[in-house]
Amino acid sequence: MYRIFCNFYFIKLFKNILEFLFIVSLCIIILINPQVSASGAKTGLIFCTNILIPSLFPFMVLSSLIVKIGLSDKISKLLAPITKAIFNLPESSAATIILSFIGGYPTGAIGVKELFLQKKITSKQAEQMLLFMVCAGPAFILSAIGAQISSSKSTGIIIFISHILSALILGIFSGLFYKDGTSCENKIIYQPIPFSTALVNSCLNAAMAMFNMCSFVILFSAFLNIIFKIFDFFYLQSSIIKVVASVLLEVTNGCIAIINNHASTELIAFALGWAGLCIHFQIFAITNSINFSKLKFIFCRAIHGVLSAIITHFLLIAFSARTSLDVIKLIYSSNLAEGYVSKGSIAIIFLCIIFLFSVKFKNPRSDNFERNKKRKFKNFFQK
Repeated sequence: MYRIFCNFYFIKLFKNILEFLFIVSLCIIILINPQVSASGAKTGLIFCTNILIPSLFPFMVLSSLIVKIGLSDKISKLLAPITKAIFNLPESSAATIILSFIGGYPTGAIGVKELFLQKKITSKQAEQMLLFMVCAGPAFILSAIGAQISSSKSTGIIIFISHILSALILGIFSGLFYKDGTSCENKIIYQPIPFSTALVNSCLNAAMAMFNMCSFVILFSAFLNIIFKIFDFFYLQSSIIKVVASVLLEVTNGCIAIINNHASTELIAFALGWAGLCIHFQIFAITNSINFSKLKFIFCRAIHGVLSAIITHFLLIAFSARTSLDVIKLIYSSNLAEGYVSKGSIAIIFLCIIFLFSVKFKNPRSDNFERNKKRKFKNFFQK
C-alpha cells in the first residue's frame, strides 16, 4: 500500500513539474519575443471575425432556441422512429442531432446540454450523443474550407458528405453499445417559455459560447506560433511537423497548413473529423455539468477523422474530382503566381500565334483537285 502511494505521489509530482516547466517556458518566450504570440493571437482573431462568428453564431442561437420554446419536441416526434431505430436515443434528441450536423462544432454540444438540463436525456445518453454529434457545419466546410481557403467548391461538397457519413456511422455503432438509450432518468415535462424570453436567453447563451470558442481559437493560435518558434530554435523546420502540430491543436490553422504545404485532400477531411484539441476543450467547457468520458470522446474524434479521410478518398475517385492542391495554391495563394500569371499567359498566346504562322497547312481537298486536274490534262494530250 505504501509503495502504491509513493508511486502515485511521484507520478503526480512529475506531472506537476512538467506543467510548471511548460508554463514557465511559454512565459519566457513571450517575454523575450512578445511579437510571436501577438501575431498568432491576431491571426486567431481574424479567423474568428471572418469565418467563425458569421458562420456559426446564428446556428448556435437557433440550436438553443428550438429547445427552449419546445419546437424540438414537435420536430422530434416526426423523427422519433428513425432516432430510436438508428441511434437508440429518445425522440427528444432528433432535432438536436439534425442541428449538430448543419450548425457546426459547438452547436451539438449546446443542444445536448439543454436536453440534459431539462432532464430529457440521461448523462449516459448525453455521452452517447457527444461521441458522434461533433461536426463541422456546411457553412464552415463549404464556405470557409471549400470556397475561401482551398478555392474548390466541389472538394468542399465531397468533404462535407464524407464528414456527415462518418458521423452517422459513429452514431449507429454507438447505439449498439448504449442499450438503455430509450430510458430516461426524470419524467418531468419541461414547460416551454415564451418566444421573446427564449430568444433573449438563447442569444445570451450563444454569445457566451461564442466568446468561449473565440477565446480558445485566439489562445491556440498564439500557442501555435510559439510552438513553431520552438521548432525553429531546435532546427525542426520540417513542414510535416508543423502540419501535424496545427492539425492536432486547432482545426482552422490545421486546414490552412495542409493547403499551404500542398498535402492531400484526405488530410483535410481527417482534420475536420478530428476537430483539434481547441474544439475538444470548448466542448468540455460547454458540457461541464455533464459527467461523461473524455477519453471516449477523444477516441471517437480520431475515428471520425479516419473514417472521413477514407470516405473522402473513395468519393474523390468515384466522382473523378480529385483536386490538385499544388495547382490551387499556385494559382490562388502564391505570391509568385500573382506577379507572373498574367505575363505568362500573354507569352503563351504570343508563342501560339508565332507557331500558327510558322506552320504550313495543307488542304487535302486542294491536293486532290490539283492531282485530278493534272491527270485529266495528261489524258487529253495522250488522246
